[in-house]
Amino acid sequence: MSATLSQCLWQRRCNKYNTSRSTLSNKFSRQVYGDPFFLNRMVLDESLQSPMNDIVTSLCWSGEGDYLLSGSCSGQLYLWNTFDSTQRRTINSSTGSSESGPIWLCDLESGHSIATYPCSKASTRLEMNGSDEVLSCSEDGIIRQFDLREQHRCDPESECRASMILDYRQHTTIKGDPVRLQSISIDPFAPHYFAVAGSQNYAYLHDRRMQHTSSLVKLFVNKNGTAFSGTSQNELCYGNICKFSSTESGSLLVNWSDDDIYLFNIYDDGMSVTATSQGDESDTTFNVVQHRRRYTGHLNPWVNDECVGFYGLDEEYIISGTDDGMIFLWNRANEKVVQMLTVDRSPITGIKAHPTLPLLAITGSSSMIKLYTPRSAPSLTSPSTHPFSESSYATTSHMYEADILINRNERLKHGNPSHLFNHLIRNDSDPPPCYIQ
Repeated sequence: MSATLSQCLWQRRCNKYNTSRSTLSNKFSRQVYGDPFFLNRMVLDESLQSPMNDIVTSLCWSGEGDYLLSGSCSGQLYLWNTFDSTQRRTINSSTGSSESGPIWLCDLESGHSIATYPCSKASTRLEMNGSDEVLSCSEDGIIRQFDLREQHRCDPESECRASMILDYRQHTTIKGDPVRLQSISIDPFAPHYFAVAGSQNYAYLHDRRMQHTSSLVKLFVNKNGTAFSGTSQNELCYGNICKFSSTESGSLLVNWSDDDIYLFNIYDDGMSVTATSQGDESDTTFNVVQHRRRYTGHLNPWVNDECVGFYGLDEEYIISGTDDGMIFLWNRANEKVVQMLTVDRSPITGIKAHPTLPLLAITGSSSMIKLYTPRSAPSLTSPSTHPFSESSYATTSHMYEADILINRNERLKHGNPSHLFNHLIRNDSDPPPCYIQ
């Protein structure tokens, strides 16, 4: 047992912690949730099989973590009891498909539809602002805003402009290509700020208070994005995922596919860079922000919005799934890899951490949801004295060969793309079509 965990247990025994049931105010829970003692012992505890072999596309925990909700390719929603691993309810979504675009609001207790928002015609990502407001972005480049307290009507046969707050099809962009938006996130400390990312080599910060002027506040770039060259050197590389921190104001995490994960602060001063807009002779000045932290070593050419985020009740770690079926965890402060788990033989498509317990719900390109929890069985050797011994770690961990795997992944990412594709196909029991096109 780690010294930190032992100290926390002793202080709890001495009643030096707030014993509130709320994890947010319980110091003991916050400290032990991400303790290395637990991280080093994460193993597969339970597997949940989706009915009818329905491919799982998304995961979501209830507020207290008693239930897990999973989405599927067919549009079916499945509600699971967390602690006895039984399916509680099947909900038939009226959208027909998880990729069809419409937003559907339902009551999980009754399974009945409350409202449908058919405005979007493309694959859509959602972000809640409190319990009454939803922002959405879609691959057609449109950002919409819905107030759930108001009744919304639109003609499903025509484009609804009532809910639209930004249209990237008409927005000034760096490249001539359309921006297919794939991720949206609201800063919980300043909800007027939201970030979007998609098919270009930048992530974008907007201010909702400036909708009628120029709402684009700042751009975020990776290590190669210091100039507007029109195209990046790596055509697979684009900023496709963004997540605001819920514990630190202005802290923004952005994933660049086939590159790395970067941590920014939106309040950092940026560089003023001028670029000529496509189809427009006038120049536009952009405020470009550089990253504070960078997390590397994994393979991520096609990871999606469900796979990358913060981990720990104080968000002291960064977590990401990979396209070769692994989970990577980095220390947020020092950028070091602290855990590498083999989960599947197919790309990881969803990771959700339990809101109160050190438990991970993980899914790959399959109908299975895997629950990972720490086990009390001690390692046979110590990782501090035997860092390259397989017996020093949990059975699913690859920390004993971390340097070898990280070096291999870096060569694959920055080498010939065909070598990367061949590696992913060889390790994938059911490769997606994009691997072999």
